[in-house]
Amino acid sequence: MQTAGQVLASPLPLLRQARGTSHPSVSTEWLHQRFIHQWTTFDQEIRSALASLDLNFQIAHIDSPSGEVYLVGNEIGLSGRFVNNVCEPVAKILVRASQPAMVMGDIQALKLQHRTLSQMYP
Repeated sequence: MQTAGQVLASPLPLLRQARGTSHPSVSTEWLHQRFIHQWTTFDQEIRSALASLDLNFQIAHIDSPSGEVYLVGNEIGLSGRFVNNVCEPVAKILVRASQPAMVMGDIQALKLQHRTLSQMYP
């Protein structure tokens, strides 16, 4: 068990990759450049949001003493490691730190935005 603040401050494990590709696959989905811009205030906004939260509670977080133990061989594996090492811990902390309305998910899950956590996790 660690405090939520310690979990958020801990470095991410190095990914273990074997074979597979190191290049992104070709997607048929398009994102117009007008939707992309530099987020110059990101660091300031995150620090401000974190300062307003009590991150002293204990949270279960399993880090292998030997580092990453999952071997990645493709993009799906890489996505899974991102979810496991970044999204899951942050989502668990935000729910406990008085942010229960915030839900993390992939873009395909956006249609679920009207469902609450209690509906998704009874």
